[in-house]
Amino acid sequence: MTKINYFFIISVTFLFVHCANPTTKEVQSEKSNMTDTLFFHEDDYGMIELTPKENIEDLKNESDTINAKAEKNFDGHGYKDIYVIKDDRVKLEIRKINPGDLEQIINKTGFKKANVVTTGYGQTYREVQKSTFGFGSDYSVIYFSVKAGNVDKIWLTNPNSMNKEKIISCLQEIGQKWNLVLMDWFQTRIVNLADKNDIDKYLTSQE
Repeated sequence: MTKINYFFIISVTFLFVHCANPTTKEVQSEKSNMTDTLFFHEDDYGMIELTPKENIEDLKNESDTINAKAEKNFDGHGYKDIYVIKDDRVKLEIRKINPGDLEQIINKTGFKKANVVTTGYGQTYREVQKSTFGFGSDYSVIYFSVKAGNVDKIWLTNPNSMNKEKIISCLQEIGQKWNLVLMDWFQTRIVNLADKNDIDKYLTSQE
């Protein structure tokens, strides 16, 4: 289990993640008012992620464990315990995804690329993610990070508020090109990115 990236706190409705992103950071103490900046709350890092298809069985087993522990630890008001999601699965890095190739697919959506991506919490604490790139607006964004020249993480925030036709096409192309599935840890749901209807059902379920 990772002790850096995933620290899950079970709440009444969802599982939330507290993460310390290992990329190079620049701490900002003031709230940014830049229009070309995208922000994701640190609790949302990797919660809706794209991962190699080889992980499906592990994802199913982990989802079953999470759901069982959530039921066991609910006391009628909240959850009494935390659960740290295992991070010993096949890594995205094995796909050796070139950032330019991924960006080319995302650009087909027309989603604007931010000059700066930040994370943090509250109204003022922000950390610049120098190796992370975001495409979208407001809080509906596709993110990816780069390590050693290859993409090492792809995740989304609020995908149900994106243009459905564009995001379905984008996710399907990415999933088929690199044999990936989408894992939504909030819902403990796996989405087959090779199946347009499955993506559609997933997005519709969040509306």
